[in-house]
Amino acid sequence: MQRVNQNQFYEFGTVLHPLTEMQATAKISEVMWLCYRAKTWLQYFLENRVVPLVVCRPSGLRLIEDIAGVIPSDFPNTMPPDTDREVGYPVLSVRDATKEFETVLAAELQALDTYFISQKGIYSTPDLIETADKALDESVRKTISHEASADFKQAGRCLAFDLPTAAGFHAMRATENVLRKYHASITNPVAGSTFDMATCINELRKAGGEPKTLAILDQIRDLHRNTIMHPEVFLTPSEGLRLFDIAKSAISAMADQISIVTAASELAAKAAVAGAKTV
Repeated sequence: MQRVNQNQFYEFGTVLHPLTEMQATAKISEVMWLCYRAKTWLQYFLENRVVPLVVCRPSGLRLIEDIAGVIPSDFPNTMPPDTDREVGYPVLSVRDATKEFETVLAAELQALDTYFISQKGIYSTPDLIETADKALDESVRKTISHEASADFKQAGRCLAFDLPTAAGFHAMRATENVLRKYHASITNPVAGSTFDMATCINELRKAGGEPKTLAILDQIRDLHRNTIMHPEVFLTPSEGLRLFDIAKSAISAMADQISIVTAASELAAKAAVAGAKTV
C-alpha cells in the first residue's frame, strides 16, 4: 500500500503545463529552468514514485528526449553554450510532446483506482492504517505480546478500509491472546497447554481474578467472540468500531492486571531471596 500525496499532482501540473505556452522566439535563458523543473518532475512521476503509470510512459519519455533539444541532458552541470540565443524549432517539439503527454496522462488518471477513506470515529485514517496499536497506552503495549499487538493493528487497518467483520475478528484474536497471558500469569498452567475463552475466564474467577475485568470478558465472549465466529454473521461499520473500542478497553484492563500480578510476583521473589540470605 502506498499513500498518495495529492498535492504533487497539482505541483506537477503547474510545472508541466507552461511548456505548452513556450515561444520559439524566447531566449534559452528564459526557458531553461522551466524545462529543467518539468523534466525533474516528469522523471519523478515516471519512476512510479507517486502512482504507477503505464499508458503515458512512452509519451513521457519522448517529452524528456525533446527537452534535451533545449537543454543538455545533464543540465545544470552542463549549461547551454549560448543562453542568449532564441530557442527556435525545438520549442515546437516540446510543446507538441507536452500536449500529447497531458492528454494521455489525463486519460490514465481517470481510469486509476483511487478511493477516499472516511474517518472512523475519533481515529485518524493514517493512524488506523499504520499504527492502530498506539490506541493502547504505552504501558499496555509493553505488557501484551507481539502477536496481540499485531492483531490489534490489523483490526485498525481493516476498520479503516471498511472491513468491519475482519476488524472484529482481529480484535477478538488480540483480546483472546491477552486473556491467555492473563490466565497464565495467575494460574501457572502446564507449558504448551491452551484453553478456550470460557475455560480461561472460569479458572481466573476461581483463582481470584479481578471481577470487573472478568465480567467484561464474559460479555465479550458471549455477545461478540462466539457470535463473530459464525460464517453468516457480518458486522456493520458501527458495530466494527464499537467492537474495536470494546477490545481496546478489555485489553487495557487485562494488561493492568497482568502488571499488578507480575509486580507482586517479583516482590515476593525478592522477599524470598532476602529471607533465605537472613537464614
